[in-house]
Amino acid sequence: MRLSSEKKCEVSNNITIMNSNVNIGCCSSDFNNMDLENDYYPYNNKNPYDFEGATHNFLLKECEIYLDKNPCEKEDDLNCNVGKIVCFLKNSGYIVDEFSIYEMVKTVLEDADNYCLNVIKNSKLSDESKKILSDVINELIVLSENEISDYSIYKRAILLYEDKTINSTNTNEIDQILLLTSFSIMRYSLYYHFEKYETQNTLKSVSLKGWVKGLIVGVCDVAGGVIGGLGGSVAGPAGTVTGAATGATAASTCADKILNQK
Repeated sequence: MRLSSEKKCEVSNNITIMNSNVNIGCCSSDFNNMDLENDYYPYNNKNPYDFEGATHNFLLKECEIYLDKNPCEKEDDLNCNVGKIVCFLKNSGYIVDEFSIYEMVKTVLEDADNYCLNVIKNSKLSDESKKILSDVINELIVLSENEISDYSIYKRAILLYEDKTINSTNTNEIDQILLLTSFSIMRYSLYYHFEKYETQNTLKSVSLKGWVKGLIVGVCDVAGGVIGGLGGSVAGPAGTVTGAATGATAASTCADKILNQK
């Protein structure tokens, strides 16, 4: 992915992030030699909210760069990290509340060891939607416990639930948006973090294998997206999408910084 202003080309899958000055686009020529349906890559063009995952990864990368340039004195200082993330999001054009972001991230991190299943259970999603998210997370946990490190296998597990949700006519609008957004963020986040933790030589954690940590941070992203999306839903579907993007970015960045110390 790249900023669409970097070069002139025929742009496809252009993404404008709501309430933000960031505009992401990708040239159709970029994918000439790439099969978008290949399970190795995070894309799923069947999901109308697939852009949320791409947005998440873009914001996450930019936020990491911002924190590298403006580090906290202690890497696992939650108050400091949240403050800097909020500053980054505001600079990116988002309207966010620091206290709400802090409370959301704190809630997610407190349940990280449980793969955020309690966060999902206690959310305002419908019981059916809670079960769907919990079931897919539990399947990913089983893969992780079996030491499966192949991203494509995790993606296939997600797609089984995602395809059913795309074709469902029984889910209310906000839940439908949040589920499809969650699946998208899950696919993209796992791809991002699996790549990062499997190749990063500076990983401090010795108790968490790369794909395990990638999964934990990935579900933290999803939980943050759910909380943020539900909070933003008072502004309708657009608020749900924007809230999910900011919530997932904040949860992901903090989870990465703090879990990296374990």
